[in-house]
Amino acid sequence: AAYKQEGHVAPFLKHIRDYAEARKMRYLEDARGDRVGHDALAALQLNIPMEYLFSFRHSDSLKHDCGTGQDSAPQALKLLIEALLAGDTQRADELRSWRSCLGVNRDDPAKFSKVWAIEANL
Repeated sequence: AAYKQEGHVAPFLKHIRDYAEARKMRYLEDARGDRVGHDALAALQLNIPMEYLFSFRHSDSLKHDCGTGQDSAPQALKLLIEALLAGDTQRADELRSWRSCLGVNRDDPAKFSKVWAIEANL
């Protein structure tokens, strides 16, 4: 709660509350943070830096599907992505076993979690 009173935070929160009130919107503070975490694995650059970002997705709901109880799961997926990017297409079929925890995005996945948090409260 002290953070919300800091000089660089309090005015911003007041502005957001006033904006919501003026537009008859519900103001909600969501402190749960990201619902799905992303650990960066690799980036593919075609036309712009980090055009495609590959990440290991993890959350409580994905633990069973992704084997996140195993510390080696993100590293195993990282090695697979690196092999594929290096041209080892014979391993491409292995991607199917990682489909629930492989994130492939065209921007930083951290931005998406903010959008998903907003969407969950609409």
